[in-house]
Amino acid sequence: MVDLSALLKRMTLKQKIGQLTFLDFKNQATYEDIREGRVGGFLNVGLDRDVNELQRIAMEESELKIPLLIGEDVIHGFQTIYPIPIAESCSWNLGLIEKNCHLAKLEAYNRGVNLIFAPMIDITHDPRWGRIMETCGEDPYLTSQIAKAKVKGIQKEVDGKTVAACPKHFTGYGAVEAGLDYNTTDYSFHRLEKLYLPPFKAAVDEGAFSMMSAFTTFNDQPIASSKFLLEEILRKKWGFDGVLISDWAQIEQLVPHGVAKDKEEACRKAIELGIDIDLTSKVYSDYLEKVINEFPELEKKLDEAVLRVLKLKVRMGLFENPYTKPVIEPLGEELRKAAKETADESIVLLKNESDVLPLSDTSEKLLVVGPYVFDQDVHLGSWACKGEPETSVSVKAALAEKFQNARFLEIKPNDQIDRNQLKEICQDINKIIVTLGEPREYSGENHNRQFLDLPFNQNELVNVLSSFKKPLIALVFAGRPLAIADLAKKASGILWCWQLGVEAGSSIADVLTGEVNPSAKLTQTFPKTLGQVPIYYNRYQTGRPELLSYVDGDLEPLYPFGFGLHYGCVRYEQTETEYLAATEQLIVKVRLENEGKTPIKEIVQVYFCSRYNRKLRPAKELCGFQKVLLEPGQRKTVKIAIELKEHFDCDELKNGLTLEITAGPNSQEGLKQTMQIKGGQAWLI
Repeated sequence: MVDLSALLKRMTLKQKIGQLTFLDFKNQATYEDIREGRVGGFLNVGLDRDVNELQRIAMEESELKIPLLIGEDVIHGFQTIYPIPIAESCSWNLGLIEKNCHLAKLEAYNRGVNLIFAPMIDITHDPRWGRIMETCGEDPYLTSQIAKAKVKGIQKEVDGKTVAACPKHFTGYGAVEAGLDYNTTDYSFHRLEKLYLPPFKAAVDEGAFSMMSAFTTFNDQPIASSKFLLEEILRKKWGFDGVLISDWAQIEQLVPHGVAKDKEEACRKAIELGIDIDLTSKVYSDYLEKVINEFPELEKKLDEAVLRVLKLKVRMGLFENPYTKPVIEPLGEELRKAAKETADESIVLLKNESDVLPLSDTSEKLLVVGPYVFDQDVHLGSWACKGEPETSVSVKAALAEKFQNARFLEIKPNDQIDRNQLKEICQDINKIIVTLGEPREYSGENHNRQFLDLPFNQNELVNVLSSFKKPLIALVFAGRPLAIADLAKKASGILWCWQLGVEAGSSIADVLTGEVNPSAKLTQTFPKTLGQVPIYYNRYQTGRPELLSYVDGDLEPLYPFGFGLHYGCVRYEQTETEYLAATEQLIVKVRLENEGKTPIKEIVQVYFCSRYNRKLRPAKELCGFQKVLLEPGQRKTVKIAIELKEHFDCDELKNGLTLEITAGPNSQEGLKQTMQIKGGQAWLI
C-alpha cells in the first residue's frame, strides 16, 4: 500500500506540478519529461508506441516511481468502431451500451490506455452543432441512464485494475448558440438544474473516477473559472472527490474569454477552483511554480490536487501494476459481433409506405446508387479513434451477397447527374435503393453546419430517381438529424443509418431483407425545416399554447422524439398505474400485443406531464422505458417502475402531485391516465 502522505512530502514543487500536467505525446512530450517527473500523463500516444516502455521509464528511471495516466478519446470504439453515440442511444438498450463500453475499453487497454475521456453526456437541442453525434439525445433522463451504463462499462475491472472513466463536458456545452462549437452558452439556473446537470450527477453517483470541464460558460464565468459549478455543485453538493481534468488547453482560454489578463492569472484561477489536471496547455508547468511562490497559501490547493491525482492512480491499481497486456483480440469476433448487434438496434425505420420493406424477394432487380455505395469511410463517423476505413463493411459488399440481381452505381458528390443514363438503367429495375447523407467530416468537434439539408447533388439525385415512379428506398448516413421533409415525400422507405461503425453494411443488408426487424427509436427530434430549430419534445409549458404558430409552416416535427417503426405492428391495449407510498414509486403496467408475423423488439416509453407546479416544468417528460421482445401474436404486460424522487424534490412530493401519465411507442402517442397523489394516497381522476 502506497503511503501517499509520505510520498507527497518527498515531492518537490516541480514534481507536484508534474503530476498535474498532461501532455500530447505526439507533439509535446519527451522521454526526459518522464524521467524528470515533469509529466503525470499523456494522451495521443498512438499505436506505434510501446506504452509499457513509458511506464517502465516512470517506474524505474524516475526518482518517485509514480505511474503514468494514459488517456484516449475512446468515444465509440478503439480499433473496432461501433455506431456513433447518438445512433447507439437509439437502441435504448442499456445492457448493450454497457457491454460496448467494456469491450472498447478492453481493446484500448491492449495498447496501454488506462483513462478514457468518455462518456460524452452533454445535451443539445441544435442539430447544427457538430458534436451532437457524440451525445445520447435530447432527454436528460435517458442520457442519465446511459451515463450510468457507460461509466459502469468503462470502469468494470480488467486484469485486476480499473480503467478510469472521464464523463464530459461539465456542463452545458450543448447549449452553444447557433450550434457553433466553443460559442457562448447562456441559460437559466433552472435549465442547468433540470436539463444539463442530471447526467453528470448520475455519472458521479455511479462512481466515475474523473470528470472533464467544458469549454463554455455559465452566468458570468467560463466553466473553468466558475466557483459555483466546480466548487459549490461538483465538490461540495455532490461530494465528488475524483480528479477534475480541463478540456484541451482550456485553462489558457480564460485569457481570450477576458476573465484573466494572462496565462499566469489563468493558472491561479484554475488551481484555486480545483482543476486538477491541465490538459496540454502547459499553463501549470510554465506558471504554477511562480504562482505558488507569489501566493504561498495556494500550495494547500496544489497539494489537494496532487493527492487527488495520486489517489486516482492508487484506485486504478497502477502503483501495483502499471503495465498492460493483450486481453482481447483487436477487431476480433467478439468485438465485431457486438458492433453488429448494436448496429442492428441503431437503424431507425422512419418510413415504410405500402410495406415496401423488407425486401424478402432477394431475386428482385435493384439499383443501389449514390455517393456511399462503395464508401467504407462514412460508416466510421467522427471520433473514430484508431479505426480504419478498410475494417468496415460497405453497402455494396454486404448487399452483393444478399441480392444476386443488384446493380451498383456510385454517383460522387460533385458528379453531374446523368438523367438519361439513370432512366435507361431503371427501365429494367424493380426498386431503387439510394444512399444519401453526410460525409463523416461534416460532424464532430467544430464541424458545425449552417444548413440541415442533404448536401451536394443529393436533392437533385432524389428528384431524378423519384421521377421514374419506381419504389425508392433511402439509406441515410449522418451524424445528426437532417431536415428531409422533401425526401420524406418522395421516398417509399427511409432507413436512418446514422454512422454505424465497422458492421454497417452487414446490419443494413439484414434490415433490408427482414432478417433483422428494425427496433431503434429516435432520441433526437427531427425538424421539418431549419427554421424550427431548436426543436425538442420536452419544451416548457407556455402561457398561450393555442397561439404558438409560424405564418409559413407548422410546429410539428418531421419525426418526434421516441419515434421508430417496425416491420409489423404493436398494439397498446391497456395501461394501469399503481402508487407505492412506502417507496414513492409509480408502477406503470402496459399490455401489448404483437399483431405482426415477425418478432418485434418494442421500446415502451412512459411520460408524465405534471400539473399545478410551483416552477415551470416541461409539457412532457420521459420517466421510464423498457425494451421488450414480442413474438408474433404474443401478448405481454410490461411493468415499468417510476422513481418519483428522481423527478421531484421533497417539497413537491409533500405538497402533492397531479400527473398525466402516458405509455406509448413515442413521445406523441400512447394511452393516458391522470393520477393525483397526496398524503400517501393516490387516485385516478
